[in-house]
Amino acid sequence: MKKALFFIALVAVFASCKKEKNAPAYSIVGKWELRFTTGGGLAAAPVASVAIYEFKADSTFVQYIDNTVHATGQYHTSITNRTAANTYGRIEISGNGTDSYKLNKDSLVLGVTNATGISHIYVKLN
Repeated sequence: MKKALFFIALVAVFASCKKEKNAPAYSIVGKWELRFTTGGGLAAAPVASVAIYEFKADSTFVQYIDNTVHATGQYHTSITNRTAANTYGRIEISGNGTDSYKLNKDSLVLGVTNATGISHIYVKLN
């Protein structure tokens, strides 16, 4: 009898548990246009020239400044955290070193993601 009650209680506990939905993993692949630079005691400032990063699925990138190829190379990302709204991680861009990033479906923040450091805010194109 005790075993039957234990089994019923165990089934009730597992039946009442809900699986959390996995937070989405946003992809950095695509074209991103720099819109603002902020932080380090500066207010958000629009940029004077058109700067675009194009991150490709084969881990290569092209950086355009005023529609001219400025840099090419490889990149590597590692995810450090995911929430319902954002993916956080580290990105290593050849020639530019390693930096933190915050990514969602519409925007990419490269650099320190708090007010004390410089951040570059990109919006997704297409």
